[in-house]
Amino acid sequence: MAKGLRVDEIRKRSFPLTSTVALATMVFSPYALGAELRIVPEATVRTTYTDNVRLAPSGAEKGDFVTELAPGVSITADGPRLKLNLGYAMRFYNYANGTAGNRLQHDLDAGAKAELIEDLLFLDTTASVNQQNISPVGSQATSNISVTDNRTTVKTYLISPYLRHNFGSTATSELRYTHSKVSADTALATSQTDGISLSLNSGPAFRTLGWGISHSSQKIRLNDAQDADFSKSSLNLQYVVTPQFNLTASTGYEKYNYSTIIGDAAGPSYSGGFAWRPTERTSIAASAGRRLYGSAYSLDTSLRSRQSVWRVKYAEDITTTQSQLVLPTTISTSDFLNSLLLSRQPDAALRQQEVDDFIARTGLPPSLSQPVNYFTNQIFLQKSLQASVAITGAKNTVVLSVFDLLRDPQVVANNAEGFVGINQTATTNTRQRGANALWTWKVTPLTNVNFNASYARTKFRTTGAEQDLKLVSVSMSKRFQPKLSGIVEVRHARQSSDVTGAYNENAIAASVLMKF
Repeated sequence: MAKGLRVDEIRKRSFPLTSTVALATMVFSPYALGAELRIVPEATVRTTYTDNVRLAPSGAEKGDFVTELAPGVSITADGPRLKLNLGYAMRFYNYANGTAGNRLQHDLDAGAKAELIEDLLFLDTTASVNQQNISPVGSQATSNISVTDNRTTVKTYLISPYLRHNFGSTATSELRYTHSKVSADTALATSQTDGISLSLNSGPAFRTLGWGISHSSQKIRLNDAQDADFSKSSLNLQYVVTPQFNLTASTGYEKYNYSTIIGDAAGPSYSGGFAWRPTERTSIAASAGRRLYGSAYSLDTSLRSRQSVWRVKYAEDITTTQSQLVLPTTISTSDFLNSLLLSRQPDAALRQQEVDDFIARTGLPPSLSQPVNYFTNQIFLQKSLQASVAITGAKNTVVLSVFDLLRDPQVVANNAEGFVGINQTATTNTRQRGANALWTWKVTPLTNVNFNASYARTKFRTTGAEQDLKLVSVSMSKRFQPKLSGIVEVRHARQSSDVTGAYNENAIAASVLMKF
């Protein structure tokens, strides 16, 4: 790298090349990289009646019949040098009673990992288009048919080429460049993020004391606000007490360049902890230390048996809405079901195909618990605790999850550009708690009954105000033919709030999914 070359200069020089390579990788190169390509066109027709299409308070409700037509396609590729998973749907909504105009929405979820030059050059890419709630304040839509001002379309993409090299059994190195972009139809300034990271980690030659050195720098550029620069350097050590138990330690220096309420935005950090893996299916890692904002802790523990997966995770970091939209932090239904099927189906591609098919047929949500973040350009400290369990049997699958999340802004209110529609200092300091329960009962080989219940509470810690959202749904799914299935669903949603008006919604929906 040339001396004095900045992150934004690297982006200007490399982005056209990396975007071209990414597109070629995702579209043209499955066969060249030895991957088997699978393309499945599909179409969904859904009719829904809701008694409160605008999620209005009591006395102002309006009902409507909403018809959704959604042609789409699923593209997968699986090979030793390419993993590709792309799902796209174009959704057309018609409101029979005219409560809203006809709408067209696009849904995209795509990701690819490619090995462009064997054992040297790699590429990760993701792209998404979806609809999300803008703020935990206001009506919380649980379906895209709802018409509210608190929902918008979000578009993201990420391109990350990287070099990896092994120095025999001594060390492994990686140099990575990442460019991402986030935009929304309303409420959030378009942002672009560029980052460079470099790591050097010890190899198998270091049997007792392992080590790692890393440095990363990141710049976030906002269209209508100031930029932010993050950088972090660290030295990590791992002492092998036994093959199953290791002691860990780290020390480093981090710097955040933005207008802050925490005082000094640069300084040292350190932590100590352990990693314990008593069996192949059980692991526990924990640490405690100190960072710029004070004491810092982490915990990640998982347990997998033949019929269950358990996970508890606690993490805290200074982050942004843009980062979380590019790399969501929710608990994935797909990941949990994938872990459940691991012992039964060792082939990763076939296992993921089975999971995707199960979610599509049963109508399960993509994530188990999803605290709603503000669409804001603020930088905030987030502390998140999540616990989940999934259990499966011959006829029943149960997934339970809980979360507790704290967010504290790190930018003074006068510099917090792009905050949405509410008093910044009164509401950005929030605590969200919630729980989710999914139960699928396999009545026959072709018929499932599904139960879903969720609860979320948001507390605005500056004012003490609270907002609750409860959702219950029951559905029955049936496969009529190998490529034809249908779902009938009844749901009830209720929101109460000290900040905005409460609402109730009841809905019934019937849908048919056809794959070609």
